[in-house]
Amino acid sequence: MATNNSWNNRVTNANVLFTGGTFDVGTDATNNDINIGTNTNTLRIVTIGNTIGTSQTNINAANGGLNVIVGNSGNASYSIDNNYVLTTSVGTVSINAASTINIGDQATNANINIGTGGTRTCTIGSTTATSATTVACGTGGASFGASANSHTTTLGSSTGTSTTNMSAGTGGMSITTQGSGTLTINSVTGALSISNNANATTVNIATGAAAKTTTLGSTNTTSTTTIQSGSNPLTLTTNGGNANIVLTANGTGRVTTANNINAAGISFDSGTNTLNSYTRGNWTCTITGSGSNPTVTYTDNSGTYLKIGRLVWAEMFIRVNTISGGSGNVVLNGFPFTTSASSARAAVTVSGITFTGAPYIFMNSNATTAGVQFSTSGSTPTALAVSSLAASSYLQFTVIYEASS
Repeated sequence: MATNNSWNNRVTNANVLFTGGTFDVGTDATNNDINIGTNTNTLRIVTIGNTIGTSQTNINAANGGLNVIVGNSGNASYSIDNNYVLTTSVGTVSINAASTINIGDQATNANINIGTGGTRTCTIGSTTATSATTVACGTGGASFGASANSHTTTLGSSTGTSTTNMSAGTGGMSITTQGSGTLTINSVTGALSISNNANATTVNIATGAAAKTTTLGSTNTTSTTTIQSGSNPLTLTTNGGNANIVLTANGTGRVTTANNINAAGISFDSGTNTLNSYTRGNWTCTITGSGSNPTVTYTDNSGTYLKIGRLVWAEMFIRVNTISGGSGNVVLNGFPFTTSASSARAAVTVSGITFTGAPYIFMNSNATTAGVQFSTSGSTPTALAVSSLAASSYLQFTVIYEASS
């Protein structure tokens, strides 16, 4: 036993060794093991250091490492009043147990810092067999890679059948990139699913108030993009200005649909001209007089129409069953769309009517009515009078005219 200075010592009946100065054990240059309380035949409590005042206890290790080992059923417990430091210059500090290792498991409110100094690689959890790693937090939240330094944060593994789950309660989950960074979510060969469970919910993509460019689908030759809707309609909307919805098929492809597309217009020249209407249906015609209206019943009164844009194609076949009263010229009423300021004419086939010349109908401007006239060369056209109609008289015509809208 060597000392750095002279000291007095004595051993009491309680086997207590006292020194008034520095007490050195194993400080010489000889390579020897130093064992304290290692007898396996006796139960011992080994205490190193004290908690009085500014006392300090240092445990150092070189390249061989520092090991704290607990038996099969024991616990390694450290109660610290102030600071407790395990330091190694270049070696490894290992804390191992055959059972559970607890750090900061007491009820005291305190911070636990792991790897917060210097440049370090910190690993938490094991990749061995069925190992599991749980990171839990209370209402204070959990932060990963939240420091101000530029860095890469990786969650989960792409090895084998590894699974990474990120869940949130009613507070929601936010994934945000600041500045010009890109948020990328990829799947190698499997499906990438968003809200594919059975819960009723709303899925919003790029709905923020800022200006955004949103792209769905890939232009790869064999790629397929499907947008589905249930019994409610699928709505494509542009807000404000004169923004257009453009459906483009590259190459020789076509834009097709098995159902209806409701749109304010379709343009084939980048919006210069817009086809904003297509409709078809049936219509009926009534005969009135320019002076007074006759009483008319009909054997046949059926017409069809087709409207593309402002162009109207109307067809009518009308046969009189009975007619009485009325005066003036015949007026045909009930055309499906109001005419524009420009009137239109069309040939008409008549029967059961005495006339001279070529019969035709002329559309009245800004109206849904037409008259019937007979044209002879070099003469003023003659209008068809109500009195000229009789039972079985009929008119059949097809007219094309421009609607006001």
